[in-house]
Amino acid sequence: MQFLYKIPGYILLLFGGFCLSWGGFIVRSFEEASVWQILLIRSVFFMPALITFLFGAYGKNTIKVFRDAGYPALVGGLVMSLSFIAYVYSITATSVANVVFIISTQTMFLAIFGYFYLKEKVSLISFISIILAMSGILIMVGDSLSSGSFLGNIVALVIPINFSILVMIIRKNKNLDMVPAIFYSGIF
Repeated sequence: MQFLYKIPGYILLLFGGFCLSWGGFIVRSFEEASVWQILLIRSVFFMPALITFLFGAYGKNTIKVFRDAGYPALVGGLVMSLSFIAYVYSITATSVANVVFIISTQTMFLAIFGYFYLKEKVSLISFISIILAMSGILIMVGDSLSSGSFLGNIVALVIPINFSILVMIIRKNKNLDMVPAIFYSGIF
């Protein structure tokens, strides 16, 4: 499975975007299932596939990789798990378009968290852009008060915040292999 590390990043990005674009359709296709049933079905298929990948990629070193990843991978897995729960809930509670739009705000949260957590500089243009974008989100979420999807929009906001936290954990621990975090996210 070492060939996966030789695939160019833009190909992986395009493939990831393609796969994620089906998320709303798949979740909405479970008409009678509750959020927790959908998450259980996801985990039932996710965990065996992931375990196969981990042992295929790391072989005998799989347990060592988990041990070395330690606490940051555990916290990253918890954060990712909360994002999965928020995604499925928000898809069922508001429109798919709102969820996708809110998820796209992740770059703003990355800039904000990078400023506070990694002490990175945020330019004035970026700061103004963040304020304008957040204003637009508030208008969109405020408009949903009358439609009854306000809670779904608020829960959708958890997704980019949590994934930004995950990126901060990964960037702070560059020397660790954080693939075990994906495994932990399937357990939580």
